[in-house]
Amino acid sequence: MHTSLTHAIKRVTASPDGSELTAEFIFSKDDPIFAGHFPGRPVIPAVYQVGVCRKIAERFVKSAFTGIAKSRFSRMCVPDAPYEVTISLSRSENSVEAECSIHSPAEKALCSKMVLLFAP
Repeated sequence: MHTSLTHAIKRVTASPDGSELTAEFIFSKDDPIFAGHFPGRPVIPAVYQVGVCRKIAERFVKSAFTGIAKSRFSRMCVPDAPYEVTISLSRSENSVEAECSIHSPAEKALCSKMVLLFAP
């Protein structure tokens, strides 16, 4: 999974304080992740959408991923289309939360939203 994620993520920027992140990703239709998901109508698996957000957040959080607090997948993400990710990081005594949104700029639509948790 990590090789596909590394190649898919094209750009990551952070606010000066590192609490707001933006990125872009695109998966090629030739990527092996689409071999069985789904033949004839490929869709980016939810686990890869979570993986993109996790990989981006880990660059700035620098602590262990502990789980997913919430997730909602409202629109299918397809290969060969660019997607934008926005991540807001907040820290508490018990965890670091990464609130993530994936948007399709072409469709001007929210595709998925999730909250990832990391160790404090």
